[in-house]
Amino acid sequence: MTTTTAHAPPDRRLSHARPICRGLVALVFLYACWIGMEAVHELGHVLNAWSSGAQVVNVSIPLRPWMTSQTIVDPNPNPRFVAQGGSTWGVAIPALACGLAYLIRRRVPEPLKFFTGFCLIANGVYMATGWAWRNTDAGDLVRMNVPRAVLIAYGVASAAFGIAIWHRLRWLTWKK
Repeated sequence: MTTTTAHAPPDRRLSHARPICRGLVALVFLYACWIGMEAVHELGHVLNAWSSGAQVVNVSIPLRPWMTSQTIVDPNPNPRFVAQGGSTWGVAIPALACGLAYLIRRRVPEPLKFFTGFCLIANGVYMATGWAWRNTDAGDLVRMNVPRAVLIAYGVASAAFGIAIWHRLRWLTWKK
């Protein structure tokens, strides 16, 4: 005697649930990457401020992604050093975290690679284009006689390395 089991047809109301959930998870992850990138960037300003003997008055990291973070330093004996610290440490800290993960585990988790690429791209674009606006670190650096070409070269190189990291992510490709 053979028995067959009938499968119920899929519920059409739930057919879109999985892509919607994945989309929501992706948005939350991108938001976390943005806040993390802002935090690491501002940490860079703080590290350079402290190492130059400056006094950090306030650090703000707004939770709204359309607003930018800010570190206020006063007195600031080395404003150029403090201004460039955000983007320098903003790419170095995530890259060092990847290196440390590799040394400990012999592999780097994909979300950490994504975050590192995100930080490199965001800081790179910020420095390569930020000189056009007065209220940015790059704008401050231009007023302190840093050539625009240096900022653009740094930004392009940083963003290119970030894209290269993203290019090697398994889950970001279209292959199954």
